[in-house]
Amino acid sequence: MSHYPPSPSGLPMDWMEVLDRVQDALTRAETEAAERERGFPRNTLDVAREDDAQAPLSSCLARLDGALQAIEAGMAEKEQQSIVMDGELQAGEESLRKWLSAVQAAQQSLADRGKSEV
Repeated sequence: MSHYPPSPSGLPMDWMEVLDRVQDALTRAETEAAERERGFPRNTLDVAREDDAQAPLSSCLARLDGALQAIEAGMAEKEQQSIVMDGELQAGEESLRKWLSAVQAAQQSLADRGKSEV
């Protein structure tokens, strides 16, 4: 009682179209999946090879980072030393000013004595 003529496979003709569409969809999905897979490493060995390729760069960056830290530590130490030296220079300057003031006072005192003796 089927109103569709059977195909050589025994299925109605509409089913053949449906199966063709399903086959096309599966083929497209397979192709798209293969394209996406190309973007991923093929296996853990590929990932290890990529890591090995990055090892020299990582080593260089680590050494550079260590050198930068040493420079920063040296700068911090020198800055601390300059703060201490600045304090010592200020104290020396203050002592020198007091000494000069004392010398001027002594000169004035001697000048005043010389005027009174004459």
